Amino acid sequence: MATSKVSRQEETLRALLDQINVQEALLNELRLSVTPVETEPCSDPVAYHRQLCCLTATYQSLTNSQPYLPIGDFVLPDLLAIRSTSQVIRETQVAKNDCELSLQDVKRRLEEEQADNEDAKLIQAEIKLRISSLEQEIKINNKKSPHDLERENFLELQRKKNRYDNETTDLMLAFNSFIEQHLAPMLAVEELGGPIVGQIIDIHDEILQGEFNSQGKAKKVKLQESKRQRRISQIWSTQPPNEEKYDEKCAAAAEMKSLIKELLNKMSDESINFPDAYIKLHRESAAARFLVRSKIAQFHPRDASRLRLIDFGNEIDD
Repeated sequence: MATSKVSRQEETLRALLDQINVQEALLNELRLSVTPVETEPCSDPVAYHRQLCCLTATYQSLTNSQPYLPIGDFVLPDLLAIRSTSQVIRETQVAKNDCELSLQDVKRRLEEEQADNEDAKLIQAEIKLRISSLEQEIKINNKKSPHDLERENFLELQRKKNRYDNETTDLMLAFNSFIEQHLAPMLAVEELGGPIVGQIIDIHDEILQGEFNSQGKAKKVKLQESKRQRRISQIWSTQPPNEEKYDEKCAAAAEMKSLIKELLNKMSDESINFPDAYIKLHRESAAARFLVRSKIAQFHPRDASRLRLIDFGNEIDD
Protein backbone atom coordinates (compact mmCIF):
# COMPACT_ATOMS: atom_id res chain seq x y z
CA MET A 1 0.00 0.00 0.00
CA ALA A 2 2.79 2.40 0.93
CA THR A 3 4.77 1.50 -2.24
CA SER A 4 1.73 2.14 -4.46
CA LYS A 5 1.17 5.52 -2.82
CA VAL A 6 4.81 6.53 -3.37
CA SER A 7 4.61 5.45 -7.02
CA ARG A 8 1.51 7.61 -7.59
CA GLN A 9 3.26 10.56 -5.98
CA GLU A 10 6.29 10.12 -8.26
CA GLU A 11 4.05 9.89 -11.34
CA THR A 12 2.22 13.04 -10.28
CA LEU A 13 5.50 14.88 -9.76
CA ARG A 14 6.78 13.85 -13.22
CA ALA A 15 3.49 14.95 -14.83
CA LEU A 16 3.70 18.34 -13.16
CA LEU A 17 7.32 18.81 -14.21
CA ASP A 18 6.46 17.89 -17.82
CA GLN A 19 3.61 20.37 -17.83
CA ILE A 20 5.91 23.07 -16.43
CA ASN A 21 8.42 22.42 -19.20
CA VAL A 22 5.67 22.60 -21.87
CA GLN A 23 4.34 25.87 -20.50
CA GLU A 24 7.83 27.38 -20.28
CA ALA A 25 8.49 26.41 -23.95
CA LEU A 26 5.22 28.00 -25.06
CA LEU A 27 6.05 31.11 -23.06
CA ASN A 28 9.46 31.42 -24.67
CA GLU A 29 7.94 31.04 -28.17
CA LEU A 30 5.38 33.69 -27.35
CA ARG A 31 8.06 36.08 -26.13
CA LEU A 32 10.00 35.63 -29.37
CA SER A 33 6.99 36.12 -31.65
CA VAL A 34 5.42 39.21 -30.12
CA THR A 35 6.57 42.61 -29.05
CA PRO A 36 7.27 42.82 -25.32
CA VAL A 37 4.51 44.43 -23.30
CA GLU A 38 5.31 47.75 -21.72
CA THR A 39 5.40 47.36 -17.95
CA GLU A 40 5.06 51.10 -17.30
CA PRO A 41 1.88 53.08 -18.09
CA CYS A 42 2.14 55.02 -21.37
CA SER A 43 1.78 58.80 -21.29
CA ASP A 44 -0.32 58.73 -24.48
CA PRO A 45 -4.00 58.30 -23.50
CA VAL A 46 -4.79 56.20 -26.60
CA ALA A 47 -1.82 53.88 -26.03
CA TYR A 48 -2.61 53.69 -22.33
CA HIS A 49 -6.20 52.65 -23.17
CA ARG A 50 -4.89 49.89 -25.48
CA GLN A 51 -2.65 48.65 -22.65
CA LEU A 52 -5.60 48.40 -20.29
CA CYS A 53 -7.71 46.59 -22.88
CA CYS A 54 -4.93 44.10 -23.54
CA LEU A 55 -4.39 43.40 -19.86
CA THR A 56 -8.13 43.01 -19.29
CA ALA A 57 -8.53 40.55 -22.17
CA THR A 58 -5.54 38.52 -21.00
CA TYR A 59 -6.82 38.35 -17.41
CA GLN A 60 -10.33 37.29 -18.53
CA SER A 61 -8.95 34.56 -20.81
CA LEU A 62 -6.84 33.15 -18.00
CA THR A 63 -9.68 33.37 -15.48
CA ASN A 64 -12.14 31.49 -17.71
CA SER A 65 -9.68 28.72 -18.59
CA GLN A 66 -9.52 25.60 -16.42
CA PRO A 67 -6.21 24.99 -14.61
CA TYR A 68 -4.29 21.95 -15.70
CA LEU A 69 -4.48 19.03 -13.31
CA PRO A 70 -3.78 15.39 -14.11
CA ILE A 71 -6.74 13.07 -13.81
CA GLY A 72 -7.14 9.54 -12.60
CA ASP A 73 -4.91 8.61 -9.66
CA PHE A 74 -3.60 12.15 -9.14
CA VAL A 75 -2.81 12.40 -5.38
CA LEU A 76 -1.99 16.12 -5.11
CA PRO A 77 -5.49 17.07 -3.89
CA ASP A 78 -5.22 14.39 -1.23
CA LEU A 79 -1.82 15.66 -0.14
CA LEU A 80 -3.07 19.23 0.01
CA ALA A 81 -6.09 18.12 2.01
CA ILE A 82 -3.89 16.15 4.42
CA ARG A 83 -1.56 19.13 4.88
CA SER A 84 -4.47 21.49 5.51
CA THR A 85 -6.08 19.02 7.91
CA SER A 86 -2.81 18.52 9.81
CA GLN A 87 -2.36 22.27 10.11
CA VAL A 88 -5.91 22.66 11.40
CA ILE A 89 -5.33 19.85 13.93
CA ARG A 90 -2.12 21.50 15.21
CA GLU A 91 -3.75 24.90 15.48
CA THR A 92 -6.75 23.35 17.23
CA GLN A 93 -4.48 21.57 19.73
CA VAL A 94 -2.63 24.83 20.47
CA ALA A 95 -5.93 26.65 20.91
CA LYS A 96 -7.18 23.83 23.16
CA ASN A 97 -4.10 24.09 25.39
CA ASP A 98 -4.48 27.86 25.59
CA CYS A 99 -8.14 27.48 26.51
CA GLU A 100 -7.28 24.94 29.23
CA LEU A 101 -4.72 27.30 30.75
CA SER A 102 -7.17 30.18 30.60
CA LEU A 103 -9.87 27.99 32.14
CA GLN A 104 -7.59 27.00 35.02
CA ASP A 105 -6.71 30.63 35.66
CA VAL A 106 -10.39 31.62 35.59
CA LYS A 107 -11.28 28.78 37.99
CA ARG A 108 -8.51 29.85 40.37
CA ARG A 109 -9.62 33.47 40.31
CA LEU A 110 -13.23 32.34 40.77
CA GLU A 111 -12.29 30.31 43.85
CA GLU A 112 -10.40 33.30 45.27
CA GLU A 113 -13.33 35.61 44.62
CA GLN A 114 -15.74 33.13 46.20
CA ALA A 115 -13.52 32.84 49.28
CA ASP A 116 -13.27 36.63 49.51
CA ASN A 117 -17.02 36.87 49.12
CA GLU A 118 -17.59 34.39 51.96
CA ASP A 119 -15.18 36.31 54.18
CA ALA A 120 -16.94 39.55 53.34
CA LYS A 121 -20.31 38.01 54.22
CA LEU A 122 -18.99 36.78 57.57
CA ILE A 123 -17.46 40.17 58.33
CA GLN A 124 -20.69 41.89 57.33
CA ALA A 125 -22.72 39.60 59.59
CA GLU A 126 -20.38 40.22 62.53
CA ILE A 127 -20.47 43.98 61.95
CA LYS A 128 -24.27 43.93 61.88
CA LEU A 129 -24.35 41.97 65.13
CA ARG A 130 -21.90 44.39 66.69
CA ILE A 131 -23.90 47.41 65.52
CA SER A 132 -27.09 45.87 66.86
CA SER A 133 -25.41 45.12 70.18
CA LEU A 134 -24.05 48.66 70.46
CA GLU A 135 -27.41 50.18 69.60
CA GLN A 136 -29.09 48.02 72.22
CA GLU A 137 -26.43 48.95 74.75
CA ILE A 138 -26.89 52.66 73.98
CA LYS A 139 -30.64 52.39 74.48
CA ILE A 140 -30.14 50.66 77.82
CA ASN A 141 -27.47 53.11 78.99
CA ASN A 142 -29.63 56.11 78.08
CA LYS A 143 -32.12 54.95 80.68
CA LYS A 144 -29.50 54.75 83.43
CA SER A 145 -28.08 57.50 85.58
CA PRO A 146 -24.38 58.46 85.41
CA HIS A 147 -23.88 57.01 88.88
CA ASP A 148 -25.25 53.62 87.80
CA LEU A 149 -23.09 53.62 84.67
CA GLU A 150 -20.00 54.45 86.68
CA ARG A 151 -20.75 51.66 89.14
CA GLU A 152 -21.34 49.11 86.37
CA ASN A 153 -18.10 50.09 84.62
CA PHE A 154 -16.21 49.75 87.87
CA LEU A 155 -17.67 46.29 88.50
CA GLU A 156 -16.87 45.23 84.94
CA LEU A 157 -13.27 46.37 85.30
CA GLN A 158 -13.05 44.55 88.61
CA ARG A 159 -14.33 41.34 87.03
CA LYS A 160 -11.80 41.65 84.21
CA LYS A 161 -9.00 42.29 86.68
CA ASN A 162 -9.96 39.23 88.72
CA ARG A 163 -10.12 37.11 85.57
CA TYR A 164 -6.72 38.34 84.38
CA ASP A 165 -5.24 37.73 87.83
CA ASN A 166 -6.58 34.18 87.87
CA GLU A 167 -5.30 33.51 84.36
CA THR A 168 -1.90 34.96 85.30
CA THR A 169 -1.76 32.71 88.36
CA ASP A 170 -2.65 29.67 86.26
CA LEU A 171 0.01 30.59 83.71
CA MET A 172 2.66 31.03 86.39
CA LEU A 173 1.76 27.68 87.95
CA ALA A 174 1.98 25.98 84.55
CA PHE A 175 5.24 27.81 83.79
CA ASN A 176 6.82 26.78 87.10
CA SER A 177 5.61 23.21 86.61
CA PHE A 178 7.21 23.12 83.15
CA ILE A 179 10.50 24.41 84.54
CA GLU A 180 10.59 21.99 87.47
CA GLN A 181 9.46 18.85 85.65
CA HIS A 182 10.90 19.24 82.15
CA LEU A 183 13.32 22.13 81.69
CA ALA A 184 15.35 22.00 84.92
CA PRO A 185 16.83 18.50 84.34
CA MET A 186 18.01 19.49 80.85
CA LEU A 187 19.50 22.75 82.16
CA ALA A 188 21.32 20.82 84.88
CA VAL A 189 22.76 18.38 82.34
CA GLU A 190 24.08 21.27 80.23
CA GLU A 191 25.61 22.94 83.30
CA LEU A 192 27.37 19.70 84.24
CA GLY A 193 29.03 19.50 80.82
CA GLY A 194 26.49 17.34 79.03
CA PRO A 195 24.46 17.98 75.88
CA ILE A 196 22.62 21.27 75.49
CA VAL A 197 18.94 21.62 76.32
CA GLY A 198 16.77 19.59 73.97
CA GLN A 199 19.29 16.96 72.91
CA ILE A 200 18.35 14.64 75.79
CA ILE A 201 14.69 14.55 76.80
CA ASP A 202 14.41 11.63 79.23
CA ILE A 203 16.83 12.39 82.08
CA HIS A 204 17.05 10.18 85.19
CA ASP A 205 18.43 11.14 88.59
CA GLU A 206 21.33 8.74 88.04
CA ILE A 207 22.55 10.91 85.15
CA LEU A 208 22.60 14.01 87.37
CA GLN A 209 24.46 12.18 90.14
CA GLY A 210 27.42 11.42 87.88
CA GLU A 211 29.77 13.36 85.64
CA PHE A 212 30.25 13.94 81.91
CA ASN A 213 33.37 13.50 79.82
CA SER A 214 34.81 15.98 77.34
CA GLN A 215 32.55 14.61 74.58
CA GLY A 216 29.43 15.31 76.66
CA LYS A 217 28.70 11.66 77.44
CA ALA A 218 27.64 10.58 80.93
CA LYS A 219 30.06 8.56 83.03
CA LYS A 220 28.80 5.56 84.95
CA VAL A 221 30.64 6.53 88.13
CA LYS A 222 28.48 8.32 90.74
CA LEU A 223 29.81 11.10 92.92
CA GLN A 224 29.77 10.95 96.68
CA GLU A 225 27.06 13.08 98.26
CA SER A 226 29.54 15.49 99.82
CA LYS A 227 31.37 16.00 96.54
CA ARG A 228 28.07 16.34 94.76
CA GLN A 229 26.92 19.11 97.13
CA ARG A 230 30.21 20.95 96.71
CA ARG A 231 29.71 20.82 92.95
CA ILE A 232 26.20 22.24 93.32
CA SER A 233 27.53 25.04 95.51
CA GLN A 234 30.28 25.86 93.04
CA ILE A 235 27.88 26.06 90.09
CA TRP A 236 24.60 27.35 91.58
CA SER A 237 25.81 28.86 94.90
CA THR A 238 24.63 27.67 98.31
CA GLN A 239 21.42 25.84 99.16
CA PRO A 240 18.36 28.00 100.04
CA PRO A 241 17.44 27.75 103.74
CA ASN A 242 13.94 26.30 103.24
CA GLU A 243 14.93 23.58 100.76
CA GLU A 244 14.91 20.08 102.25
CA LYS A 245 16.09 18.37 99.07
CA TYR A 246 18.43 20.49 97.01
CA ASP A 247 19.86 18.65 94.03
CA GLU A 248 21.00 19.70 90.56
CA LYS A 249 17.45 19.80 89.20
CA CYS A 250 16.20 22.04 92.02
CA ALA A 251 19.21 24.33 91.65
CA ALA A 252 18.68 24.71 87.89
CA ALA A 253 14.95 25.36 88.38
CA ALA A 254 15.60 28.00 91.04
CA GLU A 255 18.15 29.73 88.81
CA MET A 256 15.78 29.83 85.82
CA LYS A 257 12.90 31.20 87.95
CA SER A 258 15.15 33.83 89.46
CA LEU A 259 16.48 34.86 86.04
CA ILE A 260 12.99 35.16 84.54
CA LYS A 261 11.78 37.15 87.55
CA GLU A 262 14.72 39.53 87.33
CA LEU A 263 14.20 40.07 83.59
CA LEU A 264 10.48 40.75 84.04
CA ASN A 265 11.08 43.17 86.90
CA LYS A 266 13.68 45.01 84.86
CA MET A 267 11.32 45.25 81.90
CA SER A 268 8.45 46.56 84.06
CA ASP A 269 10.62 49.24 85.65
CA GLU A 270 9.06 52.50 84.46
CA SER A 271 12.25 54.46 85.06
CA ILE A 272 14.10 52.45 82.40
CA ASN A 273 13.43 52.46 78.68
CA PHE A 274 12.79 48.99 77.30
CA PRO A 275 15.79 48.91 74.93
CA ASP A 276 18.02 49.60 77.96
CA ALA A 277 16.37 47.04 80.28
CA TYR A 278 19.46 44.85 80.62
CA ILE A 279 20.37 42.88 83.72
CA LYS A 280 23.89 42.01 84.78
CA LEU A 281 24.65 38.29 84.72
CA HIS A 282 26.91 36.87 87.42
CA ARG A 283 27.94 34.10 85.01
CA GLU A 284 27.05 32.72 81.60
CA SER A 285 24.59 30.06 82.72
CA ALA A 286 22.76 27.38 80.78
CA ALA A 287 19.52 29.17 81.65
CA ALA A 288 20.69 32.38 79.97
CA ARG A 289 21.93 30.51 76.89
CA PHE A 290 18.60 28.68 76.62
CA LEU A 291 16.63 31.95 76.70
CA VAL A 292 18.85 33.36 73.96
CA ARG A 293 18.58 30.24 71.77
CA SER A 294 14.80 30.28 72.24
CA LYS A 295 14.61 33.93 71.05
CA ILE A 296 13.16 34.96 74.42
CA ALA A 297 16.11 37.09 75.48
CA GLN A 298 19.23 38.51 73.89
CA PHE A 299 22.70 39.51 74.99
CA HIS A 300 23.94 43.06 74.69
CA PRO A 301 25.61 43.52 71.27
CA ARG A 302 28.93 44.50 72.90
CA ASP A 303 28.67 42.90 76.36
CA ALA A 304 27.74 39.23 76.74
CA SER A 305 27.36 39.66 80.50
CA ARG A 306 24.22 41.78 80.01
CA LEU A 307 20.87 40.26 79.08
CA ARG A 308 17.36 41.54 78.39
CA LEU A 309 14.04 40.23 77.11
CA ILE A 310 13.32 40.62 73.41
CA ASP A 311 10.95 43.33 72.29
CA PHE A 312 8.62 41.26 70.11
CA GLY A 313 7.41 44.40 68.36
CA ASN A 314 10.84 45.04 66.85
CA GLU A 315 13.56 43.05 65.16
CA ILE A 316 16.20 41.17 67.12
CA ASP A 317 19.45 43.08 67.47
CA ASP A 318 22.48 41.58 65.76
